[in-house]
Amino acid sequence: MGRAKLSSEASKYERIIADLVRLQFIVIRYIERNSNIKYRTHRDLENVLTGGVPTVTYSKAIDNLLKHSRMRIHDNDDIINNIVELKDKIDNSEIKDLHFGMAVSSGLENELDQYVLRRTFFMITSMVTIKDASELLDIPEITIKQACQQERLLNTEKIGRGWRVHLPECRAYWKIPYTDEKDIYYDLKY
Repeated sequence: MGRAKLSSEASKYERIIADLVRLQFIVIRYIERNSNIKYRTHRDLENVLTGGVPTVTYSKAIDNLLKHSRMRIHDNDDIINNIVELKDKIDNSEIKDLHFGMAVSSGLENELDQYVLRRTFFMITSMVTIKDASELLDIPEITIKQACQQERLLNTEKIGRGWRVHLPECRAYWKIPYTDEKDIYYDLKY
């Protein structure tokens, strides 16, 4: 199966979009772990960026993410600081006026919108249990669990007494290269 390649124009914004979606999920996972709020549907996940509007600019999306984070995250300045840093990058880039969501108008906007969706699915589908991560990465389960508890890994879910972790985040954290070139997400970096 072939992987979708971004055009040279769209690839200029690849890292910004990757960081936007990564921070979106870090915020969502953090709020779910530390409150009673649950993001149960894809629309719930999307609303963190779109604020309930079908189509928004990337500038508005980062503003919505920052507002959502400041309302619900009170004890983790690193997350807020990362969002502010990304906001500066977006606001000083041509991407700030481009739209994504339900009704995008240009070919570039459509291509970037598809990339946002691809990154979203990457963040959702790469979640595994600590046991699976331990077997796949050859890292002791207790080491992964401690990283979750100490919030060194941020894209995590607490389910009952167990944890689910984002496998690419684990690979990035422990600097383990990914070698499965057949994987549809092989070219995506955390």
